[in-house]
Amino acid sequence: WALGIMLYELLLGKPPFVGKNRQSLMEQICHREPRPLQQSSASLSTLNEVFKKCCAKNASDRYASVDELAFDLNLLIEQGLPTQT
Repeated sequence: WALGIMLYELLLGKPPFVGKNRQSLMEQICHREPRPLQQSSASLSTLNEVFKKCCAKNASDRYASVDELAFDLNLLIEQGLPTQT
């Protein structure tokens, strides 16, 4: 989950959840979905499914290992993932 949050911040330069205080932030994390990556940049649409899986609310819906995440990222690279945004 945390790696997905870091991916979002690296790509967009801002966190996926922002709250006025800790309680507001926790409410967003637990009950709201972040804006899809492609809403900020169309070139990031290919990464959105990976991000959604990283940050799924249900832990069993997330990647089970970093190897699974790396596999999906490598597939995107092989399919022509943009290298610059």
